[in-house]
Amino acid sequence: MQKKLMMLWLCSCMSTGGAETLIGATCQTKDDCDVSGVCVTDGKDGLCSRSCIEPGRAGECPLGSYCDRAELTTDTRSTGEITLCLPACKAQRDCREGYSCQPVSAGFGMVCRPD
Repeated sequence: MQKKLMMLWLCSCMSTGGAETLIGATCQTKDDCDVSGVCVTDGKDGLCSRSCIEPGRAGECPLGSYCDRAELTTDTRSTGEITLCLPACKAQRDCREGYSCQPVSAGFGMVCRPD
């Protein structure tokens, strides 16, 4: 029993949940996102994201997302240029309704941005 509990504890500590799983999720406020998340309110049903520093830089964002700079509105900030992790895409079909697959502002890759 003790061995099973230890394995469960180790698995929970090594979990990759959190921001990786919430970037791109729907939201109305930042409280719907990860602890360090923000809610982009420009697009349909909102979009969970988190801050990053340098668009296009490798390792800035969790797997499945890219750092990008764009004119966006969040639930805590009025419209302005902001740098956030946005869901990665290869084609329009990879994005939810109300979002379009566009090249990142710097570097390689494409992200789903609000229409």
